[in-house]
Amino acid sequence: MAYVTHMTQTLNEEIASTVRDTLHETGVTIANLAAATGISERTLTRRLRGNSDWTTSELARIAQRLGVSVTSLMGPTHRSA
Repeated sequence: MAYVTHMTQTLNEEIASTVRDTLHETGVTIANLAAATGISERTLTRRLRGNSDWTTSELARIAQRLGVSVTSLMGPTHRSA
């Protein structure tokens, strides 16, 4: 069970890092992203810290707003070849 928990934390952190980098690259703020996706700023902040699990719905809305694929948000380790 500890391995699964570590895997989930690692994936959450990797997604958070990729989303933060993409926000920086695109100039989109957390407030703008929250307004465009319907995800509260508080929830986004928790997700971006890697402290809680992302939902597929959240990732889909974020990817759409940022103009990227959901897969690209998962970071290089989890992208398929």
